[in-house]
Amino acid sequence: VVGDVDAYDITNGSVADLWLVGAFSSLAEFGPSVIKKLFKHTPSLDDLPTKGFNRYVVSLHNLMTDPPWKQVDVEVDERLTWNDAKCSLLGCKPTRTGELWPCILEKAVAAHCGGWDYIHGGRITHAWRLLLGTPEVYHVKLQMKGESGLKAKIFGAFNPNRRSWEQM
Repeated sequence: VVGDVDAYDITNGSVADLWLVGAFSSLAEFGPSVIKKLFKHTPSLDDLPTKGFNRYVVSLHNLMTDPPWKQVDVEVDERLTWNDAKCSLLGCKPTRTGELWPCILEKAVAAHCGGWDYIHGGRITHAWRLLLGTPEVYHVKLQMKGESGLKAKIFGAFNPNRRSWEQM
């Protein structure tokens, strides 16, 4: 399930959740140990998948309350959802080396958020909060200002659950 972990191995499916897949990729830059922490409650992770029906427990954070956010475990199986209309997987594909961790992690996030429709569109800052539980993430927007060149505005993260920008 979690092997070599390469940020360039992750391929988006037909759900518009590049914000989430991008967060997976950025976490993968730090190696397998970071990804395995998200699966810390999955028994015998290094031995999976095995013959038969496998289940995985992914630790995410409930962002519906004020920080510090409570960690919640989401249990999913390894079945991947097929999109008949697009003749492809609904979620991201296994990596080039056959690792399933991006698929299982994306499926767990979809289950945690209420379904695949609820992860369509978002911001990477929200994904980092969901995955890591850290409130200290910010959104930087560059703005053009005539002769003075580029200027940046910094916002707290946008919380799609509450549909509002958070105070800094």
